[in-house]
Amino acid sequence: MRKAEVGSRGGGEGMPRMAVPGAEISYLMAGAGYPLLLLRGYASHMGWWDPRFLAPLKESLLLVLLDHRGTGGSIHHGGEYTIRRLADDAASLLLGLGMEGVGVFGLSMGGMVAQELALSYPALVGRLALGATHCGGARALPPTPCAARALAARASGEGVEEEWLKAVFMPDFVKRDREAIRSYLKRAFADPVPMETVRLQAEAVAGFDSWERLPRLRIPTLILHGEEDGIVPPENARLLSERIPRSRLLTFPGVGHDFTVQMPEDAASAILSFMLEPSD
Repeated sequence: MRKAEVGSRGGGEGMPRMAVPGAEISYLMAGAGYPLLLLRGYASHMGWWDPRFLAPLKESLLLVLLDHRGTGGSIHHGGEYTIRRLADDAASLLLGLGMEGVGVFGLSMGGMVAQELALSYPALVGRLALGATHCGGARALPPTPCAARALAARASGEGVEEEWLKAVFMPDFVKRDREAIRSYLKRAFADPVPMETVRLQAEAVAGFDSWERLPRLRIPTLILHGEEDGIVPPENARLLSERIPRSRLLTFPGVGHDFTVQMPEDAASAILSFMLEPSD
């Protein structure tokens, strides 16, 4: 008997889906220019992206957004759920769209998927931007106690909103920019990711390890990180920058985990400049 399909379809209404092995991947394309694939993080979907972050990017780039299997409009039909499988999904989408040598930006868990995509499908990725992520395995530095509690709450579905805000953003930002927080919560929880998918993604993150393979990355790589990130402490970014050839590191002082919400215009500007740099 086939396992029950997993997916929260509300975020993908009206969007195309592409069939891939074991799943149907919902995606959206916007803008024009050099293609940039955007990969969201743990327990989220494309609807979580801040419009203030996307707007300047799509003025000069062709954005390709997807929902990881089992999130948003994408459906997971069963079988293994690993970072490699999520990278395979992204590769299948790019190949189905006839794209190669694209830019890729992955945030948090999406940064792990981006690493795996670039390592496993080098012809598909021309430039790589890694945000608030790590290499996994024994080398990765764990979250702070506060962030660990938030991740546990996220996995259990209890106290998600309060604990999550404490971990993802700095307290002064939560107090100062209430409109950004309201917009974030509306986007994030209007179409909740099913708890089964959340658990599967937690297991996928726990099983990821790119450390030994990172020196194989030979493409321009930008690593972006908030200096006050508790979910993925910033030392993880420095480890990535030391391990990946031709990489550069950009940190944001006084900023927590999801810098695309806390400083969307600055983050977009940095990624846009990097993606449009002349090739060597």
